[in-house]
Amino acid sequence: MNHKIFALKLTLKALAIVLPLLPTLIYAQAAERPSSDALLPETTVAYLQLHNVREFVEKLKESNGGQMMADERIAPLAQELFKSVQEAYSEVEDSVGLSLEEIQSLPAGEICFAMVAPRLKTPAFVLIIDTDEESETVDKALERGRKLATDQGVEMETEEIEEVKFETFIIEEQRISLF
Repeated sequence: MNHKIFALKLTLKALAIVLPLLPTLIYAQAAERPSSDALLPETTVAYLQLHNVREFVEKLKESNGGQMMADERIAPLAQELFKSVQEAYSEVEDSVGLSLEEIQSLPAGEICFAMVAPRLKTPAFVLIIDTDEESETVDKALERGRKLATDQGVEMETEEIEEVKFETFIIEEQRISLF
């Protein structure tokens, strides 16, 4: 099975600039790949990983908490809460470029968020999202991220290493790679 993989590496300073771009920043296509924890450097100080987001969501629905949220007495509250999230998101949807439903559809497999702290350097964050190979939403997110970065005057370098295209965005001397 082929997948697209997103990853993100940035400092706290750059986080505010690229937060709307989270699903768009690093990406590669691979037939098989190691688990995210095997991809992270030795300087990783913390990470949160879900091996399969869609499977996790299904198991969550089957859990006691999921059953409670589906209970006819609690469901209206859960639906109202989700409606509030949708309304709040609708205010920023145009700037993000993806609907809430599209964002929810991005993860197809593993997702990993990590903090990397190289010696004597500013800590950085890494986000890896395993997505479906053929996804218009993924392509749309990537294009939107590139456009937002270039519209903000962010310098971009492109290079190919072993048939993988790397697009590196340089934000205030911080390198953000998209592969």
